[in-house]
Amino acid sequence: MLRMVMFSPNPERGNEAAEALRNSGLECLCENAADEDAFRRALSLSPDLVIVDNEATALAPDVALDVAKTALPDTPRVRLTNVEELGDIVRTELALAGIPTRRSSDQASDTGLHEVSAVAQQLLERRSALEEFVPPHERSTLASVLRRTPPSPAALVCIADLKVRTRYLKCLNTADIALEEVRDSATALARLDSKVHAVLFTDDLALIGRVRKLYAGSATHIVFVARNGDVTEKAALDAGANDCIDAHAEGPRFWARLTTAHRIVSLAGSLQLALADNQILSTVDELTRTGSRRFFERQFPREVERASRRRRPLALIMCDIDHFKMVNDTHGHHVGDEVLREFARRLFKGLRHREDWVARVGGEEFAIVLPEAGAPEAQAVADRLHFRVCEQPMATSRGPLQITASFGVCGGVPPRPGAGHGTRMQQAADSALYESKRHGRNRVTAGSL
Repeated sequence: MLRMVMFSPNPERGNEAAEALRNSGLECLCENAADEDAFRRALSLSPDLVIVDNEATALAPDVALDVAKTALPDTPRVRLTNVEELGDIVRTELALAGIPTRRSSDQASDTGLHEVSAVAQQLLERRSALEEFVPPHERSTLASVLRRTPPSPAALVCIADLKVRTRYLKCLNTADIALEEVRDSATALARLDSKVHAVLFTDDLALIGRVRKLYAGSATHIVFVARNGDVTEKAALDAGANDCIDAHAEGPRFWARLTTAHRIVSLAGSLQLALADNQILSTVDELTRTGSRRFFERQFPREVERASRRRRPLALIMCDIDHFKMVNDTHGHHVGDEVLREFARRLFKGLRHREDWVARVGGEEFAIVLPEAGAPEAQAVADRLHFRVCEQPMATSRGPLQITASFGVCGGVPPRPGAGHGTRMQQAADSALYESKRHGRNRVTAGSL
């Protein structure tokens, strides 16, 4: 997925550009920058692509392009004049820069992953931001595995002897094993405590014992590097090593064991890819590309916990397409699917990028979560979304359909953590939604706790 920086005074231009690229088969994340400082900060993160709006005012477009060229001379830069032509222009620039691109239609085996929109990435980022509010009882080793934290496809090298370390680094590079180098056991422990590694190479017997006391899986495979026979293979294995090889790094036995390490690293890489796919599929509703019901059920309580601990407001909007069963019965389920996709798209258009999020929690029912928003702000958002949904008929394969929707709103600052406030918020928003339906549908109703 491309990481794009958009320099424009209008945030909507970034959304339009990202949508144009997605329509051309290029998935991307867009970082909008409206002024020079924000633009330079965004460039410091080494994006894959820089787009400068022809309407930029904080810096003249030519100046902004020069700034980008100075900061990132090898990164493609595009001056945006016509959004409709952007996809073809960007593909050409990426090809000239040697950055491979493939259309979604070219990769049938990867369809689920590569069709995921920037919204899906936003949901995953939001989930990461909420991880600190995981209840303590979920922080066990097993929960770590279930939360999908596979080993990094890299070998960690912590060898004190400089000559041996240099020799091993050279051999690992020759064997095409990705690696990270640390110089002392304290740094190695800190690295392993923060990120699981596929393999650890070390000549420090004490380090092995300390690593094995970390949570399970902190190093899937530990290789002890024996120097001058000062430690026996039995002693290394008793300390917790999985293998013991000679410091000279030569001979068929050494290369055979290095091949085993390479396979372990490759397996870790495959596991990361597989779990990334699984993560996305369990996060995103396949039809509407909103959050899934499962995502909402797991993450909304954490949003409540976060708001409660920080004494910040949080709002929830529940909405439902009016008479959706009639759409399916009259026009067919494929038209119903088209309406659901367009409904979700119109909801997204009215929300704050990277803050608010949407989940499909029922057949035609959606939940909209608004962090840092109280009841008045949520009411205004719901009114805006109601207007967006109803202002124009939805284009379908059976012709335009006029669709309306009902909304229920609830917002405020949650009380102390663990008080069941999330459930009460859902009940209040649901009750407000049913009040909208009871009074004729096609309206917004505010609920109270």
